[in-house]
Amino acid sequence: MGSRVELHLDQAALRRMLTGPSGEAVRLVRRAQRATMNQGRLRAPVDTGFLRSTHQATGIHVTGLRVTAEVEATADYAAGVHEGTRPHIIRPRRARALAWQGPSGLVVARSVRHPGSRPRPWLLNAARAGAGRLGFTVTPGG
Repeated sequence: MGSRVELHLDQAALRRMLTGPSGEAVRLVRRAQRATMNQGRLRAPVDTGFLRSTHQATGIHVTGLRVTAEVEATADYAAGVHEGTRPHIIRPRRARALAWQGPSGLVVARSVRHPGSRPRPWLLNAARAGAGRLGFTVTPGG
């Protein structure tokens, strides 16, 4: 005659193991967040380096069995670079006209038609590279 033992883990204990402050799910999301932020800094378009320097990671949030974290670039123009811009008109803010040095000399205008810019989704690509290595599926969010 054999012996049999049943082990039961209640749902509250399981939830604490998975999503508690040092739970497996929280640690995995934190690793994915760190990997995404590192990749984001490497992949950010660079002109002056300011955009690259504004990457931040938020805290880890646990709601039920859902664990979330975010990485963001806080530069005021980050969304326009990431998502692209539509054609728009540029007007001066503090002066009566815009002025710049063109190939034939000084150019002055009251407004300029900007053709828009293509999207450069470096942060999405960073998440796919960084978190993707850890088994996460990354889709565009909002």
